[in-house]
Amino acid sequence: MPVLVPETQGGGGFYGYWVTLDVSQTVFEYESLIVWNVYYCITGNPFGEAFTTFHENIIRNVTSTLQGENKLHEIEIGPYSIQS
Repeated sequence: MPVLVPETQGGGGFYGYWVTLDVSQTVFEYESLIVWNVYYCITGNPFGEAFTTFHENIIRNVTSTLQGENKLHEIEIGPYSIQS
C-alpha cells in the first residue's frame, strides 16, 4: 500500500524501496570500491531533496567512523547521488 503525501508537502506517493551494496577490491593493493545503490518507486516529489541528503549523510558518517578507527586513510570520491 503506498504512502501518499499531500500536495502541500511535495505531493505524490511512495511505493517501495530497496538497496544493493557492492564492495570490491580494485587493481590497487589496499583499495576498495564501495557502491551503495538506493532504488525507490515514487510519483511526484514526496520527499524533495531529503531522501538523497539522508543517504549521502549515512555514507559520510560511516566514512568518518572508519577514519576515526584508522581503518580508512584516503577518500578519492565522496558520496554523490544521481537521480533518474
